[in-house]
Order: sequence, then C-alpha cells, then structure tokens
Amino acid sequence: MGNQLFEQKVNQMVNELKKEKCEIIQTIEFEYGMKVDLIDPLLKQEMICFFDSNQMIKLNYNKSNLFLQRVLPNLLAENQILLTIENKKYIGIDESGKGDYLGPLVIAGFISDDIIDKTLIRIGVVDCKTLSDKRVMEIAEELKYKFEGHYTVFPYEPSRYNKVYSIFKTQGLNMTEILKNGQIEVIQRLMERDCDVDAIVADSISSFDVKIENQITLGRKVKILHEQRAERNPAVAAAGILARAFFLNWLNEQSQLFNVAFYKGADSKVIESCVEIINRNSPEILKSIAKIHFKTTQKVMARIHKENSYGID
Repeated sequence: MGNQLFEQKVNQMVNELKKEKCEIIQTIEFEYGMKVDLIDPLLKQEMICFFDSNQMIKLNYNKSNLFLQRVLPNLLAENQILLTIENKKYIGIDESGKGDYLGPLVIAGFISDDIIDKTLIRIGVVDCKTLSDKRVMEIAEELKYKFEGHYTVFPYEPSRYNKVYSIFKTQGLNMTEILKNGQIEVIQRLMERDCDVDAIVADSISSFDVKIENQITLGRKVKILHEQRAERNPAVAAAGILARAFFLNWLNEQSQLFNVAFYKGADSKVIESCVEIINRNSPEILKSIAKIHFKTTQKVMARIHKENSYGID
C-alpha cells in the first residue's frame, strides 16, 4: 500500500470503532487500501473497505447497517486526508462548464475553516466529478441552506461569454483569461464580505502575477495557494458543487424553454440538439446558448449547411 498517512488515519478509525464496542476480526491490506472485518455492537458481522483515492479516504460499507451509517461519516470527517491549509480561514475556488459547449462558464467560491471543513465532509462534499447530477443538486441545496453568506457564484452566461471571448481574442488571450477574471470577481466579492480570510486555494491552472494578487486580495496579506487536484480540499469541492449545480440548472431551464434536450459535453448528442434549435430559430441563437469558439460550432454548421445556406458571424 505504501501510504503511511493513509494507514495511520485508518488505524485511528479502527481504534475508534473498538471504543464503540466493535470487535475487530481482522485487518487486511490490499493494493489500494485496507479491508476490516468486524462484529458491531449488535453482533452483526460486517466488512468495511478503506480506499486510498487520490490522497483522500473513501469508504465502502453496508449502508443499511444503522450503526455504521451513524458512526463512519463522523469518523471520516475527523480523519480525512485533506489538502493541508495552514491558515484558519480560507476561500476555495472552482468552476464548471469549461469543457461544455452549451451553457455558461460558472465560477464559484466558498469560505471555510477547520470546523466547516469537517461539516462539509459529513454532508458528502467531494469533487463534483465523482458525483451524480442528482447528488450534486442535493448537496448544493444543503450548502445553500447551511452556509448562507459563505459562498458566491459568478456565471458567464453564453451571450456575455462570447462577447468577452471575442474581445480577448483580439488581444491574443483565451478562455484561461476569462476564467481568471471570473476568479478575481469571486475572490473580491468574498473578501469584501469577510475581512478575516487568510488564504485562497485554487487549481494550479489559476496562476496570478504579483500585481493581480495585490489587486484581488485588496492589499491584505493573504496566501494564494495553487494546487494540483485542488478538489481534494473541502472548500474547493464545495465551490465546484455550487458551480456545477448552477450549470445543471441552466441546462434544465433552457431545455424547458426550447423544448429540446440540452446535454453536457460536446459530443454528437449536443450537435443534434443545436441543429434542432437552429432549424427552429436561426444560427444566431448559438451565441446565446453556446461557447461558439469551440470546434463544435463548425460541426453544427456543417450539418446545417447540408440543408440550408445559413451562416454565423
């Protein structure tokens, strides 16, 4: 297995299970984790698998066992391997819609600390890419209810996104700059709301120069941490869920408005939907529903040109 911190955390959880009057039958290591066989306080024999997943602990156990369902989420929250944040209060940033042809680019930020981190883990906050759409929506609603004032969501709706991209393109810039501007907006909004923030955590793609760092931190001494796989951090994961939920809601609303399915991604189903929408409207409609600089636009228009002579500027 080889991850000493993972072993240490799992052993701590096993010891806590013993204190809860569980009898540990055996503990077996395997390539990606540990398996624990035990007898719970109600004398039921159960098995728990602890997985070392991208430097986070994930569990597999019998969810119908009420004892395990009550105890394990709390133990995991207390012992989870997190992206280390030395400061007490910080902002996590993430985005959604960056690789999707239809819909907005959404950037979100979430203010957290050590105590809130543990609550986020208890309610199931993880990288949204590992969650179903339904679960993303459920957790997002819980975050909004429990943490009002701790987050902000900033969307670039397609109409605005395309105008900004067009301007940036003339300056030799691309989507990364749009994303960076959105992150700056999110950070400033949250820092104006909470002056005690000590750090900002974002994915390694979000690199700011010193001048920009001073601008977005409003001159305060705030660490900006650029981390690979930043979604391992609870606040970054919470921001990602909130951004994804906004994006999914937008797709659902437009699907109802146009009476055509709006799909994620940029595959053949997306092209089919766009062709149907254009046939009911005009090619100009793409500017209000899609990121038109994607190569998908060319594929959509190639399909349209088989039957019509439309074009899009």
